[in-house]
Amino acid sequence: MTFRLIGHDCPTGEYPSPVVPVGMVDEHLVVSFRTSVGVEFETVEDNVLFVRHDQDLGNRLKAFDSPLNRLM
Repeated sequence: MTFRLIGHDCPTGEYPSPVVPVGMVDEHLVVSFRTSVGVEFETVEDNVLFVRHDQDLGNRLKAFDSPLNRLM
């Protein structure tokens, strides 16, 4: 299972703030959550609102690894 980061969601609506990674797993739109046992992915509707990363930011975050990295 490979997670491809495409954006993020800011639950508080304010920055600076920790954000929730949004990406694709097996052609499904998912959000990534850290838990006490690792990382879990939850499928979300295709029409969910989130900040989609532009190509420049996507390239800079290409090495994002959801089990190892966090977005803040």
